[in-house]
Amino acid sequence: MNREIPALKIKPDTISYILSIIKKNEHNYSVITNEIYAYLINLSKRTQKPSPKNLVRAVALPSLRHLKLIEGDENDIQLTPQGNSLYYSSLNNLNLVDDSKFRKEFAKYLILLEEKYYVSIINELKTYNKIKISDFSIYLFEEKNYKFSFDRFHRWLNYLKYVGFISVQKKMIVVNQSQILNAQSNEKPPSLKYFREKLIESYLKLAPKSEFLGYVPIPLLKNEIYSIISNLWDQDFYDMLPKINREDNNTVIAFSEPMKWVNGGINIDGKYYYYIYIRKKGDVK
Repeated sequence: MNREIPALKIKPDTISYILSIIKKNEHNYSVITNEIYAYLINLSKRTQKPSPKNLVRAVALPSLRHLKLIEGDENDIQLTPQGNSLYYSSLNNLNLVDDSKFRKEFAKYLILLEEKYYVSIINELKTYNKIKISDFSIYLFEEKNYKFSFDRFHRWLNYLKYVGFISVQKKMIVVNQSQILNAQSNEKPPSLKYFREKLIESYLKLAPKSEFLGYVPIPLLKNEIYSIISNLWDQDFYDMLPKINREDNNTVIAFSEPMKWVNGGINIDGKYYYYIYIRKKGDVK
């Protein structure tokens, strides 16, 4: 079988909502087309708007077919069994697609999709911690003899970035090995109690080295926790942090706002925090 990279022309963060549109309107091609078009046009920054035929029929729907998430033509269009599984496993208690849950399930799905149909980029990346994008593409093209367009390659990297398998820094692919391992395993996320224990443990390790008088930047703390909790997903940290008990009989956990905007913090109850300070109960800061 001659492996390729799928031709994907829509951004990965639009997939979950488009699946919702199709699921709610299966076998109604007109409504599906109109709603997908309205959704994507609202996100578009282009001054010249594409036609529904180009945007939906030539871009969105073919991308979903390459992902093996939809099947059927026009009024027979519906989610595939894989699409249904991805959709239902991502719903929250309100029967709405939860972005964090979707990305976890989508990550697992992309691994299976590659294994069955496409170039095994994820598997190849597991042998690196970081590599130049140009070097990696040359390796795949020349040494592994895969044939693909570089446009497809870069678009696929965006999908891997979306699910947390990689980050891209100064034209370098930085591989998140723990994310890939998590997607390949069936381990459940840690309990809030265990997460809180490791949060405190990580803080106590980092606080003495902090240049901010004991206030530890949240991104630094996140990276330390990832090195301790192997089954923690990229978004789990930000989902679990606001839910922990901030005060018990022994410990008080406090958040602090940055002097100016810095990426990597967290929104809690309408405020943006970038630092964490933890003290023993009774101590005065």
